Amino acid sequence: MSMGKLSGGVGEIPIPSKYSLELTIAERIYVLNLLPQEGEALQMRRVEQLTKRLLPSEEEEAAWGVTNVNGAFTWSPEAKTEAVVEIGQSMWDKLVSILTDRDKAGKLQLAHLGIYEKFVGIPPDAEE
Repeated sequence: MSMGKLSGGVGEIPIPSKYSLELTIAERIYVLNLLPQEGEALQMRRVEQLTKRLLPSEEEEAAWGVTNVNGAFTWSPEAKTEAVVEIGQSMWDKLVSILTDRDKAGKLQLAHLGIYEKFVGIPPDAEE
């Protein structure tokens, strides 16, 4: 994670400007599906840039046996598909907001709990 600094008052407070997050291909596809499809020009440019980082590269496609048929991705079940993806602060905040809203609305699915925990954190009282 690269950091900026906020000055003033007692001292400097580190402010992350990018997050580096290890995601599986399934998690990357889920994040792609969370991204807004419309918005202001600057936000859409950021969505476009993050989409490029989330989509499997040609090397990943070859190594993991990834195929994309009509928008449906498949890959070799034996493939180790984790990769580090950098996410800027504004898109991180947007994804946290989307996931939090889905949680509050009761729209999270069990299969997506891992991605929720990576972005938002483990819900309080999760251990019962």
